[in-house]
Amino acid sequence: MTQIAKNIRLRRLELGLSQQTLADLLGYTDRSSIAKIEAGRAELTGSKILALAEALCCSADALLGKENTDPSVCFNVIGEVSCGFGSVAYEEFGEKIEIPVSRLHGRKKDDFFVLKIKGQSMYPDYRQGDLVLIEKTPTVKSGQVGVVIYDDEMGTLKRIEFGADNTLRLIPINPSFPPVTLKGEELSHCKILGVPRLLIREIE
Repeated sequence: MTQIAKNIRLRRLELGLSQQTLADLLGYTDRSSIAKIEAGRAELTGSKILALAEALCCSADALLGKENTDPSVCFNVIGEVSCGFGSVAYEEFGEKIEIPVSRLHGRKKDDFFVLKIKGQSMYPDYRQGDLVLIEKTPTVKSGQVGVVIYDDEMGTLKRIEFGADNTLRLIPINPSFPPVTLKGEELSHCKILGVPRLLIREIE
């Protein structure tokens, strides 16, 4: 078995993909094509290596063994979170992001999810298009930034403050946007999903 064949197999297993699933991602008719690749019996052109790298959510250099980097895990970007108010939370699969395992700090992948930032109310700390690794937790400390669902379906990223009068304030970082205060019955339709642990931003 060649080194690249070994790396492809290890990466597939790391992601928990079957040979058939990888074959489907690459548009092959059955798993036999992947079996041949992993056995080192298939010719791998540059374009095939790039396609494999994309399907396996890693770089071509990683498959070729040219990188000595942190192992990583692949996350689906499961949707957008508004940095404003009045936006419905939703899930949208398709975009993927690779996160170094070391950034999970010993926690399991299932303890996290990745969201895309929408809006400007948390500017400049969080900007339109940023990707954020969120650690799942139903509780936060007062003053901590968190992802909140309110009115049962509206999602937002805000600084969360708990008032002595049993209120919850959702506070933007951008002073151009006003805070929102939830109280009484509104609190029963509100829940905290998690807190940001890693910000991924493309520099133009």
